[in-house]
Amino acid sequence: MDDYLYLLTVFVVMGIISFGERALPFVASNWLRKQKWTQTLGDFLPLAIMMILVLHSALGLSTNRGSFEYFPEVFGIAITLAHQVFT
Repeated sequence: MDDYLYLLTVFVVMGIISFGERALPFVASNWLRKQKWTQTLGDFLPLAIMMILVLHSALGLSTNRGSFEYFPEVFGIAITLAHQVFT
């Protein structure tokens, strides 16, 4: 097979797969709205993602910095916590 034909085939297949993945939620939206597990995920995932980000920030603190150089991480965690509690 010619190299250009092979590359063209790969790009066309990748484009079809990418389009299909992006179009699938719109095609199946009515069915997805009726499913209980999608409603549960819609309620659970935003808070879970925020907790993962906060834990990643807290556990990613560098140990080779001074005692007052943790301020950006602590400030970010405090702002995130306040936002989650008060909104």
